Amino acid sequence: MRSPAGHAQRALEPLELARHQSRLSFFLLCGFIATQGFLVPVMSLPVNWALWPNLPDLFGIFMVISVAISRRTWRPGLFDRILLKSLLVMATLFLTNLLVVSIPSSETGNGPRFGAFSIILLAKYVAVVWAASHIPIDSRRARLICLAAGIAFTWLALVVLLDKLGVLDLSIFVQHLPAGTAGKWNPGGLDSTVSTNHGSTALVLLILGALIIATAEVTRSAGSYLYVLGLGLLTILVGGSRQGLVRMLGFAGTLFVRRPAALIGVLLALIALAGLVPLVVDLDRLLGSDELQENLARQSVLMQDALSNEGLSGRPRLWSSVIEGLSEKPHRYFVGYGIGNYVEHGNAAHNQILQLLQDGGIIFLVVVTWCWLLVFRQVWLNRGRCWPMVALTAGMLTSTMTSGIFYPSLATGWYLGLYFVCLHISIARTDGCVTVTGQGPGGDR
Repeated sequence: MRSPAGHAQRALEPLELARHQSRLSFFLLCGFIATQGFLVPVMSLPVNWALWPNLPDLFGIFMVISVAISRRTWRPGLFDRILLKSLLVMATLFLTNLLVVSIPSSETGNGPRFGAFSIILLAKYVAVVWAASHIPIDSRRARLICLAAGIAFTWLALVVLLDKLGVLDLSIFVQHLPAGTAGKWNPGGLDSTVSTNHGSTALVLLILGALIIATAEVTRSAGSYLYVLGLGLLTILVGGSRQGLVRMLGFAGTLFVRRPAALIGVLLALIALAGLVPLVVDLDRLLGSDELQENLARQSVLMQDALSNEGLSGRPRLWSSVIEGLSEKPHRYFVGYGIGNYVEHGNAAHNQILQLLQDGGIIFLVVVTWCWLLVFRQVWLNRGRCWPMVALTAGMLTSTMTSGIFYPSLATGWYLGLYFVCLHISIARTDGCVTVTGQGPGGDR
């Protein structure tokens, strides 16, 4: 008669086999995360610059292939299944709108191209999330993911700081690309190695920081709080992103709801470090950069009049133009201009609600919002083990009225895909089933 220990050992064998056979896939997942601080295309192709591959693209492609050919994989848990279904619903809605509304109503043909880029981005997110959901995550792997996120976070923070201080010339990272057709990767327009926009740079930094804290919590590392919040706040302040600063403060405030004692420790440590800065750094020389002074001045507007036209970077005028465009033809309130066609009207919404109305009308607003609510609900239900992701989501939600933060577009890049993967990693350890599924020629045994 087999003992209980023997039964337990036998039950673990499929899981151990899945871990063993997913080593390559897990390595590629770590590579996907570690390269999130460098989204510069690795090569130019004879297609639009938006389709040029970068390092996360390559790691993501090989991760999908690796999982697809694996004989045994981890079975996705409830959260992963709901996330994938929600993304597929959105992708179907976007494609239908492109074919039925965007293409027929386009006047120049540019709009449908931008809409197609959004659908391609969403397809990439679906593929990477699907692959990641089949890779088992345990405590040891979580620590390796923490290291990968730390590499990307540190790289991106240093790039921003050195650039704003005038030490680093970002053009060295795009010299291999043809300037005439490189789009947003043209030299001179870069904010960092992930974007030309300081808001997107700050957002990638925030997502990576949240993943560091989430995975470091496997060992309850208090140092991760100090490192992420200290270096993250400094980088965002210097970078000049007002939205980024609000998101970081929203993230930090929500994070410490669960651990208020940690807030006191981090604040005291930051105050102590701030007191040491003048002793080791020549502040007059450090603050001599014109760009740095300009970025700090941008941040000061938040303290003076955050809701003014200047504080909102001219967004109220954009919002008015979107409403005017919808009102020109009342049926647009139901079906929108068509996904991507905002470029033909020259009025990017910079508002999540208006972006949805602009592209797909009330239909988009209702369906996409419902899909996101399903995802957010699962994050909240799993808050006991993924509070840093709750805090990250809260921080991101502070920008829904000033950006299309939960909407794939050319400016989005990989950050939404990274956000989805971070949710999976944080929740998989509690939501993932211990069963494995057979794939490939071997099947189940």
